[in-house]
Amino acid sequence: PIPFFFICRDADVREVLERKDGSISSAGNFELEGARNKTVTQIDGEPHEQLRNALRDALNVRHYREITPYIEQKTRQLIDAIEARAAQSGQRRADLVEELTAPLPSYVLFHLVGIPEENVNQFRGWIQEIVNVTPAPIWDLPAWKGFSAFIDKLIAERQEQPQDDLLSRLIQNPAIGVDETQ
Repeated sequence: PIPFFFICRDADVREVLERKDGSISSAGNFELEGARNKTVTQIDGEPHEQLRNALRDALNVRHYREITPYIEQKTRQLIDAIEARAAQSGQRRADLVEELTAPLPSYVLFHLVGIPEENVNQFRGWIQEIVNVTPAPIWDLPAWKGFSAFIDKLIAERQEQPQDDLLSRLIQNPAIGVDETQ
């Protein structure tokens, strides 16, 4: 299970930003009951540094630059879909948030992680259902079960056939490995 965390109150954000040691594990943070692992924001000291460094190594500026063509292509596809829908319906209006700015980050993030594009809408649905009940326990939600089963299967696939994605790089990193990735 993947625990969720939020730091959103002004006082908590200020507290985190003012800390000299970079720790944020107690500020506005909560842990879901029954979570197996903690996130990088829920631990301090050496374990925090190891995970943070592994994440930095796995997802660096080069990886962001390499996906620029993907971002441009996906943006064009979403705009083309808006134009096609408008032409078909005769309406020259669009909800840019719903049709462009909400889905685009999902596509980019899931592309970086290694989630196949055909699963993006399913993932967005699972995540929305999970976020709607958080911080309440999520383990019995159908969305959590589907999300978790899919991630476990994807991790097993990446162990057998690594790709050039964040998930594969995290699995291969000795500081993180499979247990922490899950």
